[in-house]
Amino acid sequence: MVAFGTRYGSTEKVAAEIAAILSSNGVGVKVLDLRYNKKETVSSYGMIVIGSGIMAGCWSKEAQGFMETNQDALRRKKVALFACCGDIEFKKDQSRNGSRSTSPRSPQGTA
Repeated sequence: MVAFGTRYGSTEKVAAEIAAILSSNGVGVKVLDLRYNKKETVSSYGMIVIGSGIMAGCWSKEAQGFMETNQDALRRKKVALFACCGDIEFKKDQSRNGSRSTSPRSPQGTA
């Protein structure tokens, strides 16, 4: 299951891409938009991927509520989390206009 909370739709696109990659590798996957499916249980899934957009430093209320509602079951499952956020950290001496981010950073030679 790939469950997500979104405000403006970006997280939905990322969730769909994650689901497509899992599916292309032979994994059966259900995509769950938490704005409309708040009562879904996780008991029948081996792994749950949960994502959210970040606004003012917080996950969406739907994603937070989903995790709180299913917290006992999620403790016994494989869980992966992802977040979509438009802000990243920069060194103090770099501006946001065209400068490269220093975080997160990939080791040289890897994507």
